[in-house]
Parts: sequence; C-alpha cells; structure tokens
Amino acid sequence: MGVLRIKVNMVEMRLIVDNLSDGHKDIFLKIDVMPSKLMVADSYYLHDFFGLPQANVKQLAVVLLEFWKNGLNDIGTSIFLPFDLSDQYIGGFCVKKNKIGYVFSEVYTEKIKGYNVSHSTLDAQIENVEFENENGSTFLISEISLLQGLNYSIKELRAKHPI
Repeated sequence: MGVLRIKVNMVEMRLIVDNLSDGHKDIFLKIDVMPSKLMVADSYYLHDFFGLPQANVKQLAVVLLEFWKNGLNDIGTSIFLPFDLSDQYIGGFCVKKNKIGYVFSEVYTEKIKGYNVSHSTLDAQIENVEFENENGSTFLISEISLLQGLNYSIKELRAKHPI
C-alpha cells in the first residue's frame, strides 16, 4: 500500500497593483485564509511615506513589502504593518508572532493621517496610539506561507509585464 503525497504550494497572501490608476484604490491585498478577504488601498501617500516622489505603483508596492519583511524579521511582541494610508486615517495590521506563525489583526487609527507619517517616524507616532479593530478581522498565517506570499508578490511586481 503506497502513501499518497500531495505537494501544496499555497500562497495565502499576495499583493497586486493596478498600473493604470491615479493613486486611488490601486493596491489589492488578497488573503486566502478562512474566510478569504480582499483589501483595497491607495498608493497615493506611499510616495511621501517612503520619500520616493517619482516611484510608480509597482515600485512602491515592492518597497512596502520589503518594509513589511524587515519589520517581521525584527518583530518583538508585536508590530504594526501599514497598508492603507489615507488623508483621514492610517490602517494596516497589528501582527503578533506565535508558535504557529503570525496573527494579523486589521486595525486603523484616525489619530494619524497618511500625509503626516513616514517610514522613519511611524514607530514614534504609533507608540501611544490605541488602534481600533472595528470589524474584528483577525487571521492566522504560517511563517512559511507568509514569506512565500511576500516573496511571490515581490517577484511578480518586479517582472516586466507589458501593459
């Protein structure tokens, strides 16, 4: 009697962009955990956040994902990963590492606006902020699946696909 082995290459989180957008609703984060979710954000304030005024949306998305990877490498008890920088709020994920992987909670705050925060000031600005989790969205993703998803997204965004 043989053993059936099925290899599953599951990419549970990936970032996709709309190259033809004006900076609004042009970044899509697909999360394939139960239940699956699609989040939409603007790239508009990412130019200021990273100090890259001439970058296109693909370049900004790659820089954002690299920023996330660096943050996850240095995670203590928890970290905030920005995703949605708006003129009314900033939103993203409060991430905690556990034995199985990472617990992501979708959070936001209206105390900080997307136009007055940068990657170098983020930690200081969120230090005393209590994030809100209005819809209670929380999911668990394994470390391997998360890194596969981030690396897959970076590779796809760097690929030169014709429009």
